[in-house]
Amino acid sequence: MSKLLPLWGRLLALLLVSAGISAWAATVTFEVGSATNAPGTTVTVPVKVSGFQDVTSIQFTLRWDPSVVRYRSIGDMGALNLIPGLFGLSQTNEGALALSWDDSTALGVTLTNGTAIFSVTFEVIGGVGQTSDLSLSDSPVAREVSINFDLATFNGRGGTIRVQSPSITPIISFSPSSLKVDGGRFGFTALGNLDGSYTVEFSSDLKTWNLLTTITNTGGTMTFSEPILANQHRFYRLLPKSL
Repeated sequence: MSKLLPLWGRLLALLLVSAGISAWAATVTFEVGSATNAPGTTVTVPVKVSGFQDVTSIQFTLRWDPSVVRYRSIGDMGALNLIPGLFGLSQTNEGALALSWDDSTALGVTLTNGTAIFSVTFEVIGGVGQTSDLSLSDSPVAREVSINFDLATFNGRGGTIRVQSPSITPIISFSPSSLKVDGGRFGFTALGNLDGSYTVEFSSDLKTWNLLTTITNTGGTMTFSEPILANQHRFYRLLPKSL
């Protein structure tokens, strides 16, 4: 006949099993940031955590498209006192960065939700319209997180870097000679560095502005004119339509 464990033994076994189940049921989330940048610029994205309580080890691989962004550096490592030696940098040219960390105190680390454990800076080398997913992967280092040395659930949320056209500050210029009153009409010619539509607005007090019309900038030049209204003065302004 098999012998039952004494009561204290059964309680200890139950506690150990319960602790393991509790750790596995816990979820730690790792979230990679997103960004939109122009070609030739640099962009820094954080890796943030939530549910990070009594964590004793983590490991994973961050992957990206090396034809769109190029690895430059890692930073913001203070939350876990990370050092470059904990990162696998040998495959960054292929779009992979690995991390493996263990709590040196063996006490477990707790971080506030939304804390960045590190960040990665990339150079944007892709063309306008391209994107690179930033994913948490199992290759070459598998995703894993432990709480009090028991495996917990690793929840990875990726990000994206989108490549867009560089923003251009609109510049509009007038010359005194471009302002004309002729044949009962007032008009002007303006120069702009952005093609497209511009709005002409008017005001009687420089406080309240009203839309008058829309004109098109073709080749850098815009022309406007309207009849002069008797016994009425107006101020005018010209804006790119997107503003």
